[in-house]
Amino acid sequence: MLPDAVDALLHYGDHMTTNLFHPTVPEVHFQAPPGYTGSPSRIVRYLSSRGIPEAFSRQLIKCGLIYQSEQHGNVVFLSKKKDYYELRGTFPGVKFHQCGKLNLDRFWAFRPSECNLVYGMVCESAIDAISLYLLISQKCPQAAHDYVYCSIGGVSNQKAIDRIRSFLPVIIAVDNDPAGEDCRKRNATDLFLRPILKDWNEDLCSLRSE
Repeated sequence: MLPDAVDALLHYGDHMTTNLFHPTVPEVHFQAPPGYTGSPSRIVRYLSSRGIPEAFSRQLIKCGLIYQSEQHGNVVFLSKKKDYYELRGTFPGVKFHQCGKLNLDRFWAFRPSECNLVYGMVCESAIDAISLYLLISQKCPQAAHDYVYCSIGGVSNQKAIDRIRSFLPVIIAVDNDPAGEDCRKRNATDLFLRPILKDWNEDLCSLRSE
């Protein structure tokens, strides 16, 4: 029942895209960026530099949840129903994040297994959702399979949190910053996890540097 419910989360209507740092801009058509047809080695190297093992990146590529964009070689995190994507730039020293969605309540998610789902883990970005899964896997491998790991594409996206909550209890796992604290207060009846550093990817990278 729960796996069917999680799949059912990935439906709806209206067309719009949004940059994480700019107001929502309506679009006539929604379309994820075209993919690069060659080797995705650029995004594999980038994700490896962010603490994500190559084997795991290639597993996500095989599942169709990430790919390398044709233009600029960005990492594209694509939802299962292809109704939501996030872009993350791969050029060293240049921070670029962008998000596109059919509706404000859409999100990116992955689940490491087909059973044992207990909570929806709500993160701000796809790379944070992956990082949180890897962190939990290191400390308690079996528990890591109890969650579906979600990215809502920005801490203010309450519609996505509410949608996930309509199917599964949620754990708020957003950033350790003032915006994240506002989100935790706004969803005060939910459980929460707070990263030690600013976000889960920083926590993951800090383990590698120890």
